[in-house]
Amino acid sequence: MRPIGGPYLGHSGRVSCVIFSPDGTRLVSGSWDKTIRIWSIQPGSGQLAGGPLVLTGHSDSVTCVTFSPNVSKIASGSVDRTLQIWDVQDGSETKPRLSSTKNSKSITSIVFSFDGKLIASGSTDGVIQLWDSTTLTPFSRPFGHFDRVNGVAFSPDGAHVVSGSTDVTSRVWDTAISAKPISVKVAPGPFVGHSSGVYSVAISSDGTRIASGSYDNTVRMWDAQAGTLIGSPFTGHSGGVYCVSISPDGTRIVSGSIDHTLKLWDTDTRTAIHSYQHNANIFCAVFSPDGALLAFGSGDGKIHLWDPTAWKMIGNALHEHSQFVYSLAFSPDGARMASASGDYKVIIWDVKTHSRSGEPLSGHTASIWSVAFSPCGTKIVSGSEDRTVRIWDAKTGHTLHVLSGPTDAVWMVNFSPSGLHVASGSSGNTIRLWDAKTGQSVGQPLTGHTSGVRSIAFWPDGKHFISGSDDTTIRVWSLDKSDPIKEQTNDSLAGFC
Repeated sequence: MRPIGGPYLGHSGRVSCVIFSPDGTRLVSGSWDKTIRIWSIQPGSGQLAGGPLVLTGHSDSVTCVTFSPNVSKIASGSVDRTLQIWDVQDGSETKPRLSSTKNSKSITSIVFSFDGKLIASGSTDGVIQLWDSTTLTPFSRPFGHFDRVNGVAFSPDGAHVVSGSTDVTSRVWDTAISAKPISVKVAPGPFVGHSSGVYSVAISSDGTRIASGSYDNTVRMWDAQAGTLIGSPFTGHSGGVYCVSISPDGTRIVSGSIDHTLKLWDTDTRTAIHSYQHNANIFCAVFSPDGALLAFGSGDGKIHLWDPTAWKMIGNALHEHSQFVYSLAFSPDGARMASASGDYKVIIWDVKTHSRSGEPLSGHTASIWSVAFSPCGTKIVSGSEDRTVRIWDAKTGHTLHVLSGPTDAVWMVNFSPSGLHVASGSSGNTIRLWDAKTGQSVGQPLTGHTSGVRSIAFWPDGKHFISGSDDTTIRVWSLDKSDPIKEQTNDSLAGFC
């Protein structure tokens, strides 16, 4: 092997990245000298045909560069935490630099989709973000790895992104699942209809419907935009409904009850397709992100993984908790699952191997009622009878924050879709919003319920959330610009995820 053309001299610092244009007529390089250089290449000879054109604008080392498919633009990422797009013809910066205040880590990798409409970026904190290449606004919620992302690439049809990381894994992501959802108009509420406490609420992936489970033994479906009940209640349980979850495609609802049964409902016909009789109260049931699995936890301390199509258990029950299993949550990629129990512990499970992943997360001093993953899967939040909310590092199991302030048991916790906020509901009728990065309370407690708050669910666009309460109502809360708490969905949120 021998060099063809070159060397191309000009950078005053280490060259960190080089890539050819799709048509082979240009070479772009990025350097620790904070510049990008575009070299015109003579076909066949490899000799310079002109240039280089020097692009300046980054305030720190350039780590990655890529051409758009039509060779009209270049995208670059930097240690300065910004993504920039440049016009290849005249070297002008076609879009302003993204705010660096919302991304705590450097950008390590970047690529255009084959149609040029999207850009995928990876960063040193393991986060992957999809961007609209025209507006440079986030096209997706952040997702990713436990450690530095070393490379990202789109499939030719744009349906998937593949990534490689220092965490020793390669992952394939469905861009449709990760895509930023369309905002919907939400009725102000409250939604009234249940005759007993609302123990669980869930929102469909498109944000148009709400499912609720109540101690009145029924499951109900609501029109989120009109605020009205859709059809008649789902009846069949002989005891209070503790949990509901909507399948990702919106065609199924799963419910668990103190009558010891797990039921799968058709959302159109409102009939139970399947029912399973367990030997203990079922406190939690949830679909995996792709809808291929169900998991439920119960009063016997066991967790079961279930095939919702074949309606059969997968493998043996997971049994490491010594008390009731009150809450379950899948990681965004579906590879892990967190469980919370009356034994004061959170356990992380490897879904594929059906085994515990690491040691239990210990720190709470009373029953843990609720657990949730952050949108990127890098953090876990839990709420407990001990009146605290804890945020954990999902990889190391270390406690990142202990959120103190509630004067009552914390019954429910959930991350906002961006990962910026945590919402907690308590037995004291109030809801609190927390800054997930600092652990500080945001604004004043939200009041309106007249009894304990059992469940909280965010709309996919992050602008609203709902709560279900022992007072029989479902209430809607807004996080738009007019409120003291703002869900910043138009900024890079990777550092908070």
